[in-house]
Amino acid sequence: MDKTGTTTEEREPSMQVYDAMTGPVVINQGDTLELFGIIHGDCTVADGGKAELTGAVEGDLIVDGGSVQVNGKVSGNVYGRSGKVVISGMVVGRLEATTECVVKIKRGAIVAGQQY
Repeated sequence: MDKTGTTTEEREPSMQVYDAMTGPVVINQGDTLELFGIIHGDCTVADGGKAELTGAVEGDLIVDGGSVQVNGKVSGNVYGRSGKVVISGMVVGRLEATTECVVKIKRGAIVAGQQY
């Protein structure tokens, strides 16, 4: 429960972005980002954070315990340290994930770089 008496499950998305943002952007525990625009720089999704990326990340995406749905484009690399990554869009760089990160690449998705 947060300061307003709202549980995390009841809370509306904390950020919807339709325009451009300058990174680095960090999504923390309990926060949700719905991206329809562009992040110029890196984006990190920390433990307990959630991001649905329909727009573009013009840098690296670091998943450090959070949950990410990539519907759009990541121009850099995707680093999955822990948490969950679902890719149905495009990753231009490489995909690196540890055994503590669940990665799902959906049919039709593009990962142009190497996968580790």
